[in-house]
Amino acid sequence: MPATQKIAPLAAGDTLTLAAGAYPLLRVYGRNGTPGAWIVIRGIGNPSQTVIEGQPGYNTVQIDASSYVALENLRIDGRGYDVD
Repeated sequence: MPATQKIAPLAAGDTLTLAAGAYPLLRVYGRNGTPGAWIVIRGIGNPSQTVIEGQPGYNTVQIDASSYVALENLRIDGRGYDVD
């Protein structure tokens, strides 16, 4: 399941740990934590084994209309494309 689909139900105080592997793009829209209850999206492994892969013409990670969202231990790989 794409990471973006797993993010849709997240609410304040939730933590999503993405399994090892490659995920296409990461979009967070309309997810709002609070100052005392952040939404956390994290990868696993040291070094991280959770990779968000870029695709041509798209932002690799995009967070819109959201607040108090933290990304932890994710590897972002633009794969050589001209991406943001």
